[in-house]
Amino acid sequence: MKLISTLKNWLNPVQDMPAWLYYLKLITVILMFMLAYCMAQQDNPFFYQAF
Repeated sequence: MKLISTLKNWLNPVQDMPAWLYYLKLITVILMFMLAYCMAQQDNPFFYQAF
């Protein structure tokens, strides 16, 4: 019983939100961080020194 309740808490960590929506938002945030990192890597750091 303890294992089942622990598994349910892990799969649905937020009581007011369905698990699929929670994980969709989590994946969206991770993708946004990855996109921001890729864009920052392509930026020229000396561009802002021209101003």
